[in-house]
Amino acid sequence: MTLPVSARSYSVGEDNPYFAKYASKLKKLEEQNPEEFLYRVKEAGRKHRKKIIVNADGTVPEDDGILNSEAIPRQTREPLHVEEPGELEKLSLADLTDVWKRRHLNKDAICGVVPVDMFETMAKRGLEFPLFVYPVPRGDGYEIYFGQVASGGLEVHFTPLAEYHRHQSEAPASLRLKFFSDFKKKHGVILMAGEYNGEVIGPEHAQCLANQHQIYYGSSELKRKLLLWNFNREPKSFNYEVLIDEFDKTLGKLQEGQIIN
Repeated sequence: MTLPVSARSYSVGEDNPYFAKYASKLKKLEEQNPEEFLYRVKEAGRKHRKKIIVNADGTVPEDDGILNSEAIPRQTREPLHVEEPGELEKLSLADLTDVWKRRHLNKDAICGVVPVDMFETMAKRGLEFPLFVYPVPRGDGYEIYFGQVASGGLEVHFTPLAEYHRHQSEAPASLRLKFFSDFKKKHGVILMAGEYNGEVIGPEHAQCLANQHQIYYGSSELKRKLLLWNFNREPKSFNYEVLIDEFDKTLGKLQEGQIIN
């Protein structure tokens, strides 16, 4: 085992309050399954943060890598349609965009309009490289999220990496992006909506994840595609230093045609 000369650490939140929502059911659970009850209480009470230790060469110890990718559900592609499309059909693209935004106001949701050609690039790349990780600024470090492209590119699920390590395919999604093709032919756009768990992340972090997904899956830049290839084909050698550096360069630089308007 080679010891690193130096190392950097990035936060991976383990304080996900997801299970706290089930506090009202704990009493019943205690009666039916005491062991499961104790487990839930213990997990709900976690307030510490796990650290991913990144070696000097940018790699991580094997135990911190993505484990058991076989457990990731493989979903078949099914068309997604917006609710109440009738009121949207006669609108211009500008009005459609405005109404789509207003539909998601005052909700734990983000939304946007994606050009068809960009979405097709994202969907195609998602089939080839369905998994990736995304840093989100947290305090003096970064919380790492694990992203999974599903349903032929029509959905993308984001989960804190620590939650995925603990629960594998049962890990709850903190953000779920969905892409709707109802207006693909008429306006040449795909509508995007992303519902997030407001107890875990806020709109800024949800937007950050959605923007990064667009940057990696919709960009023609070779360096980003190589990072996708590296993570999916050779995950043990994936360089987190490069990922963080790439994030630092693109942070706050919103490109034309991006998901979030």
